[in-house]
Amino acid sequence: MLAAYVVGVGASLVLRSMSGASVWQAYAIPFTAFAAVGWLVAVRRPREPIGWLFLGIGVLTGVGVASDAVIGLALHRGWECHGVVMLAAWTQLWFWYPLLLMSTAYTLLLFPRGLPSRRWRPVVWLLTATVLAMSVAAALSPTVEFGKRHLPNPVGLHSHIKNIEDTPLFNVAGLVIAGCVIASIVSLGVRFHRSRGIERAQLKWFLLGASVLGFTLVLSLFSKSFNNSTADNVMAPIALTAMPVSCGLAILRYRLYDIDRIVSRAVTYVLLTGLLVAGYVGCVAVLTSLLPFGSSVGVAASTLAVAGAFQPLRRRVQRVIDRRFDRAAYDARRTVDAFSTRLRVEVDVTSVTADLLDTAATAVAPSSASVWLVAT
Repeated sequence: MLAAYVVGVGASLVLRSMSGASVWQAYAIPFTAFAAVGWLVAVRRPREPIGWLFLGIGVLTGVGVASDAVIGLALHRGWECHGVVMLAAWTQLWFWYPLLLMSTAYTLLLFPRGLPSRRWRPVVWLLTATVLAMSVAAALSPTVEFGKRHLPNPVGLHSHIKNIEDTPLFNVAGLVIAGCVIASIVSLGVRFHRSRGIERAQLKWFLLGASVLGFTLVLSLFSKSFNNSTADNVMAPIALTAMPVSCGLAILRYRLYDIDRIVSRAVTYVLLTGLLVAGYVGCVAVLTSLLPFGSSVGVAASTLAVAGAFQPLRRRVQRVIDRRFDRAAYDARRTVDAFSTRLRVEVDVTSVTADLLDTAATAVAPSSASVWLVAT
C-alpha cells in the first residue's frame, strides 16, 4: 500500500514535469506523512487499525494525484479524452469523498486502538454506507469534467442533473455525515474522559495535532484575508501534517509523556508573546505621546522595557501554566526546591541521605535509588 502511494506520487511528478506544470505541491507533505506513519504503525503494530487507515489514505492520495497529472498532461498535449485519460477524469469524480472522511471522521473514531466499544459500530456502518453511496453516485454522474468541457460519462446514468452535489441524495448524505462527525468527536471525548496512563497520553498527542488543524480551519472560515494568502499556503500543509505525525508519536510511544511539557511550553510562549506585544504597543503609545523627544525615543525605550521584562515575565507565566498543564514537572520542581531549603540547615548525614532518597522518589519516581558516600 505504501508502494502504491510512492508510485502514484512519482508518476504525478513525472507527468507534471512533462506538461510544464510545477512539480512542487505543498500538500504532498501531509499526505506523505499519512502514508509513512501508516506504514510504520502497520509494520510495528499490525493490529492497530489506524495504521491501515493511514495507508488507505496514502493509496487514495496516490491515485488522485496521478489521475490529476494525467489530465493535466492530456490538456497540455491536446489529447482527446479517451482510454486512460477518461479513466483519470472519471477517478476525479469520486476519489476525494472517501479520502476526506478517512482523514477526519474515521480517524476520530479509530484512534488509537479502534472503536472505544461495540456501541459505536452503528456509527461506523452508517458512515461507511453514506461514503459508499456518495462515491457511487459521483462515479455515475452523467458527465465528467475535462478542462472547461463536460463530456459524457461512459458509465454514467442519463440525467438532466448538472451538479450531483445538488441532488437530494447528497443533501441527506451531508446531514448524515455531519451527525457521524459529531458522534466521532463525542466518542473521542468519552474515551478521553475514561482514559488513564498511556491511553490518556496518546489522546493528548492526538488532541495537540487536531488543535493545530482546527486553529487553521477557524482562521480560514472567519478571516477572508487569510484564505489563499502566503500564511495560509504555509500553515495549511503544516496543520495537516501535524495530525498524522502526532498520531504516529502517540501510537509508537516515542517520547510519549513529553506531551505535557510540549503543551506547557507552547501555551507559555503564545501567552508570553501576546503579553509582550500588548505591552510594547502600549508603551510606544504612551511614551510617544508623553515624551517631547519624538517617537524614536519612545520606540527605543519600549524595546528596552520589553527586553528587560522578558525573562521575569517568562518565569512567572511558566509557573502558572505548568501548574495547570504540566503538574508533574511543577510538583517535582517544588519538591527539589524544598529539599534545597532543608539542605542548608541539615547537617546529619543519615537524615540528609534519607531526605535525598525521598526527594528523588517523589520528583522522578525511579524504579530504585541508592546513595554512595565516599570519604575524602
